[in-house]
Amino acid sequence: DQTITLSASVTNSCASKVYVFHFRSVSGNCGTEAYRVSMSPNPTSNNLSVAVNILEMQQNGHNNPAWMQIREVKVFDKFGVLRKRKQFGAGTQNIVLPVNDLPNDVYNVHVTNGVHNVIRQIIIQR
Repeated sequence: DQTITLSASVTNSCASKVYVFHFRSVSGNCGTEAYRVSMSPNPTSNNLSVAVNILEMQQNGHNNPAWMQIREVKVFDKFGVLRKRKQFGAGTQNIVLPVNDLPNDVYNVHVTNGVHNVIRQIIIQR
């Protein structure tokens, strides 16, 4: 199971407050667990390496070449604001994403092969 955290900041003329909501994912075999991606280092300071775990996918019986690629990476801050987005050509399996322009914090990184998505939490720390 995976937990997704949503934070909402509400401000009016009298005060401001942050509400935090936690959502647990629904377990089930929809094929998303077939898409295996690693990210390192974590925490990171300048660059994040993202790679498709091809061997692990093949060992689990997933040999579809269209799944073994990175088509897009999005980085969201803890408030759900899109901070970075990069798209890649077909067949890209490893990328280095510069994150030195983002401040120290916790981010959610969304990686897709065009069909399946993987979400990982990373920390940028200098």
